[in-house]
Amino acid sequence: HSSDAGAHWHGIDFREVTGGRWVNVQYTSVFGTLFVKSDGIDGSRPKTSTDNGVTWAPVRDDPTGGAATSLWGDPTEPGTLLLTDAKRLYHSNQGGRTWTDAFANLAHPEEGFFVAGVAWLGQADGAGPVGSALVGTNQGLLLVEHGGDGRSGAVQLGATGFPADQAMFSFAGGSSGGKSRLYCLT
Repeated sequence: HSSDAGAHWHGIDFREVTGGRWVNVQYTSVFGTLFVKSDGIDGSRPKTSTDNGVTWAPVRDDPTGGAATSLWGDPTEPGTLLLTDAKRLYHSNQGGRTWTDAFANLAHPEEGFFVAGVAWLGQADGAGPVGSALVGTNQGLLLVEHGGDGRSGAVQLGATGFPADQAMFSFAGGSSGGKSRLYCLT
């Protein structure tokens, strides 16, 4: 762990966050508040840290029951998270205290559900509602939106432009000047 851009490093107990190269720390706009999906003997669970990664605790409510496959956090909205398991996408705008079932992979359950990447909207003027996201998946492109009342949902936008036997493996995007650019690898 480093809090000074890598000038100094401090060790953290290796049992705090596990999962090897598949662990991606999700930073927020609140200094010290981080999220991660951690693999352990009790399953794969979302965890949070409020002390810049020195200690970690499971989020209060895990809708996957310890079967999380990925966790994504909006860097500009500290409470907005996306969490997946093999068949579902969950959305929270309360830092994982509550979750909404936003999307279920009912079209192709035999393929499982894989998130290739997330492009958060609302980070640039005119890009879209804050806390909403475009999510690249092996099932196509999803638009995940949440309302101020805590409810959320996903709309499947599809995946056109590449062969039917291919799916997204990597996905990224960004917005500037009211325009968004999206990229994916299949």
